[in-house]
Amino acid sequence: PFDRLRPHTSQGVRGLLGYEHRDLFGRGWVLESGLLAEQVRRRAYADVRTPWDGDGHRWQGGTRMERLDVSGELTDKRTVYFGRGRRSDDIESFLSL
Repeated sequence: PFDRLRPHTSQGVRGLLGYEHRDLFGRGWVLESGLLAEQVRRRAYADVRTPWDGDGHRWQGGTRMERLDVSGELTDKRTVYFGRGRRSDDIESFLSL
């Protein structure tokens, strides 16, 4: 687990609380999750990704919820994605829905 609380130039005080697990289900999958709180934004997220296979591919999926408050106008965003990444030499690409 990791956490941080520090001033941020454009959004005031910012706090981050997160958790990372590098061997989810004993399969080498990586879980990253966290909560971010700023004066104008709140965000919660979770991502899971598999290790790279022998052909240079991996699967990844996740979700994110965010609330932004700018001058009293609230904006909510929710995102869910799933996709496949590819790595060859120095180039990584990722295609998702």
